[in-house]
Amino acid sequence: MKTRSNRTRSSERGIMIVECLVYLSVFFVRCGVAGACFYRALEATRQLQRQTATISQVLDVGERWRADVRKAVSPIKLEVEGEAPLLRIPTAGGAEVDYRFYEGQLLRRAGVDRNWAKVLSGLRATSFQASGRAGLAAWRWELEVRSPLQRVRLRPLFSFQAVAGGASAVAANSVQPPGAR
Repeated sequence: MKTRSNRTRSSERGIMIVECLVYLSVFFVRCGVAGACFYRALEATRQLQRQTATISQVLDVGERWRADVRKAVSPIKLEVEGEAPLLRIPTAGGAEVDYRFYEGQLLRRAGVDRNWAKVLSGLRATSFQASGRAGLAAWRWELEVRSPLQRVRLRPLFSFQAVAGGASAVAANSVQPPGAR
């Protein structure tokens, strides 16, 4: 009888070691899956932060553009140089604020003597459109931001509107269409 009880104890020990190895392997598989999920969530958070920063930057530049359009003292001109649209906004004192889209970047220049400053990059397309409404010269600026993703559910499009120079400064019929000089 002694030998039989020793066999039972040794076989129970063997089962316990195998069970322990199975539990350890299940534990490490779960840790691996949890780690992969954590790093996927971390990357999604970083991507969301980048997109939020881009949206914030676009909104800041849009508000700056709207303020420049509101300061217009005479008709705003839209010119096209090659493929690049150039929006000229005349302001007080004979100065001009220019906006230009070139190679995926939006450039701004305050005054003819100043250099172009990059205010936005990573743009896919942009357009400036004039529309007169009820005796006002209204301008619309639409832009599309280039997305880092290959497939996008929603295209990152933005649209800003502003009325040039208030109600009395610029009449709707004085808006210059593209290509007019």
